[in-house]
Amino acid sequence: MSVNDEQYESQSPDEQAVVNHADDHVSSLGERARQNGLWLSGVRRDMKILAILGGIVVLICYLFFDWRVSWFVLDLPDTIRTWTDHLTQFGDSLYYFIAIILGLVLNWVWQKQVWKQDWYWWVGYVVLVWLVFWVAKLWEGYGWVTLLGIGLTLWLVRQKKDYASWMFFMIGALAWTGIGVNLIKVLFGRFRPTMLLETGEFGFSWFSVVYNQLSFPSGHAATTGTIACVLWLMKPRLWFVWFALGVIIAFTRIFTHSHFISDVLAGSYVGVILTLWLHYLVTKPGKIGEKLVPLSASTVT
Repeated sequence: MSVNDEQYESQSPDEQAVVNHADDHVSSLGERARQNGLWLSGVRRDMKILAILGGIVVLICYLFFDWRVSWFVLDLPDTIRTWTDHLTQFGDSLYYFIAIILGLVLNWVWQKQVWKQDWYWWVGYVVLVWLVFWVAKLWEGYGWVTLLGIGLTLWLVRQKKDYASWMFFMIGALAWTGIGVNLIKVLFGRFRPTMLLETGEFGFSWFSVVYNQLSFPSGHAATTGTIACVLWLMKPRLWFVWFALGVIIAFTRIFTHSHFISDVLAGSYVGVILTLWLHYLVTKPGKIGEKLVPLSASTVT
């Protein structure tokens, strides 16, 4: 008899009932996952392996490919640079934070139907959006990305109530990965590709807060990795779509001379792994995230 079995036998009937309920909850999630061709617990179990393999790939890119690809990209047509400058904006976490929060606020106003009673609710919301855009300086460039995000957030939460929980989780995941990525950036203090192309500097300065020495890992790639991972958890059958979009947006950072290949890969790995870890923490039985079960299904009963 194992130690766990001995502990289980020594528990009271009420405590054993709690354990059995938790096991049933996990088993139900596993069965729901298997029915859709997904084994999430296996992914969680293999996160360490994923991290190790990711580290090996990043090291190989750093040693053999980073500087070569940066010089190659320098000779590409300006048209490619123009398109990637537009696409890379979808990797900025600021747009997602603002869009999701304002979308959830708009959904609350809609649900309460306060706009039917007092017209100034709509006026207040419009003023709120304008102020946020003004403070964040979104009017100067890609504010339409945020407006699109607000509309998509409202549409999602209106489709299914559980999606509101996913939106809150996405905000938490973006903040969680953002903190992790920025700490790593300061620790390594890696020179950006522009430093290589202009002054020939390549490598790490360690413990730096200078913008041109915060290349590793890519924050935009971490954001796209986080968003793609959350969307995969919500709609795993569309995994290839989320994967393709994440790769396309993340790799635009190479063409804008903002990051090396290893920076992009490392950022993507960090975003995915930290998101999976956070999802594991908040979906344990009895935790606040019981609606955040895999496959965007309703809470298991």
